[in-house]
Amino acid sequence: MKYFLNTLFVLTLACLFSACSSQQAKKDNKTANKISIKKSWVRPANQGTNSAAYLTITNGTAQADTLLNVASTAADMVGVHETYRNEQGMTGMKEAETIIIQPDSSLILEPGGYHIMLMDLEKTLQEGDSVQIFFNFAVSGEKRIKAPVKNL
Repeated sequence: MKYFLNTLFVLTLACLFSACSSQQAKKDNKTANKISIKKSWVRPANQGTNSAAYLTITNGTAQADTLLNVASTAADMVGVHETYRNEQGMTGMKEAETIIIQPDSSLILEPGGYHIMLMDLEKTLQEGDSVQIFFNFAVSGEKRIKAPVKNL
């Protein structure tokens, strides 16, 4: 009888562990095997001026993917830029070279680093608005997001 109860207890624990692992795997698979874009936001700015968008691109696939271009209906010109510092300590911005997101890694676009420039805005962007941004990847194709406008 003791052997039977011990066996039953071990099997019950195994089933519970398996169910928990299965639920975690389902959660992990939501972003696995694809490119995802999260934590997006855009700075407020007036019509005709420039703004910037920040976000995180995660490559959950098994191969590298290249960001070919970025577009938005909010601005006439859109591009990925990076902030740099020269030998004299002055900071500036330049258009980013080829953006490759390696497998199982993330690229963070943030103030002071890589960011998306929205140039010659079509309208004023106020806190509470949102901006459509379109991404074109070599492997994953087109991705669209709506980034909220906010002051951080």
